[in-house]
Amino acid sequence: MELEKKLQVSETNQLHNLGKKDSVDNTISSNNLQEECMLDEEVMTKSKAFYLLLLVLGILTIFIGIGAYLTYPFPSKINGTWRNPTIGMSLTTKGNSWTAKIEDYQGVSGYTILYKGLWRAGGVNTYDAKHTKVQVILEKQKISVSEVIKIQKESSIYKIIKDNHNILQIEYTEAGIHKLFNREKVDNYFHFSLEPFTLKKSNQVLFLNHPYFSPERLPFRFSE
Repeated sequence: MELEKKLQVSETNQLHNLGKKDSVDNTISSNNLQEECMLDEEVMTKSKAFYLLLLVLGILTIFIGIGAYLTYPFPSKINGTWRNPTIGMSLTTKGNSWTAKIEDYQGVSGYTILYKGLWRAGGVNTYDAKHTKVQVILEKQKISVSEVIKIQKESSIYKIIKDNHNILQIEYTEAGIHKLFNREKVDNYFHFSLEPFTLKKSNQVLFLNHPYFSPERLPFRFSE
């Protein structure tokens, strides 16, 4: 009888211990599950924050890009031909190169003056010239023969770059520019500013700012 009781007590203890073990295992499993859920939520939260940050950075980059384009004097922004009827000048710009032309200069028929150069950034939407050359085109049918023959002679102040049946084209040397303008360069004569800040070229005006051409700012409007 005593042996049987001992066996019963032993079985009861074993069952109790098994129950406690199952309870502990369940508790551990529950804790592990809670920890996994918390980790998943933390990962999702961090992922959302990361993608939100990427979105904000993307939007910020776009606005910075637009702002930079609107304010920096990229030559492509003024590609085409701009005209000012007051002084009869047309400004044609392509890439980094530009040409300013005045036909019938100072009322002389058949006399065209050309200024050619390259652009450099001068500030916010400001275009300054560099390496500016000064040329003259004479239409032989409108200029007297004696004048053409006189200019065809060699000179230290200009060189002939084209001479055919229709035109005579010359380019002034540094000595010629100094004699004509009393300075070695005329780069600062061509100081343009583009206004206002907009993406639509037809709504913009290109202002020439130099007293050599006018004491007032000369507006050039886009024509083509």
